[in-house]
Amino acid sequence: AGTAHELGTPLSTMAVLLNEMRADAADNPDQIRDIDLLRSQVDACKSHLRHLVDSADRRRMASPAIRDAREWLPGVVQRWLVLRPDVSHHLEMSDQRGTPWLEVDTTLDQAITNLLNNAADAAPDAITIRLDWNESEVIIDIRDHGPGISMEIADQLGETFVSTKSKGLGIGLFLTHATINRFGGGVSLYNHPDGGTLTEVILPLSKS
Repeated sequence: AGTAHELGTPLSTMAVLLNEMRADAADNPDQIRDIDLLRSQVDACKSHLRHLVDSADRRRMASPAIRDAREWLPGVVQRWLVLRPDVSHHLEMSDQRGTPWLEVDTTLDQAITNLLNNAADAAPDAITIRLDWNESEVIIDIRDHGPGISMEIADQLGETFVSTKSKGLGIGLFLTHATINRFGGGVSLYNHPDGGTLTEVILPLSKS
């Protein structure tokens, strides 16, 4: 609900402002046409948001599954590769003792997929995905070899709509952060010392 409010408020503000701009442009057909196009796109965003909220509500009613992260993460990666056959990657697993049990559902699958897509969009070659864990948490590192990320964007992650891409509102990244937070985890972005962006996801081990 909080994420929906964060998304819905600026969209509603944009709709009001566009209505005012349209009234002021009554004698300019070209400007009216552009404003109507923008308004239709805002309405489409609001409609997509409603569908996302409805879908999230249905998923929250179902209990998350408890999965071994060593089996769950490769499954997420393989499903992602079906959609991104252009990507080359390397998946590494820690040899740490113990079983890294995680609470997961389809929203968490999609959150990790979003982060993988961000890495692939930055540079589709040689993406490294590593799974580690300790006695309390699971750590998933995703490293690309793209141009890196500005620290301003990294510091704002989860606070507003920021994008790691040259175009885009960063809504996908915002929702990804919100989903991982819902599972008690967090996302951080860093510039890797050898180049590219390192995305770190930390999730708590399941106590069940």
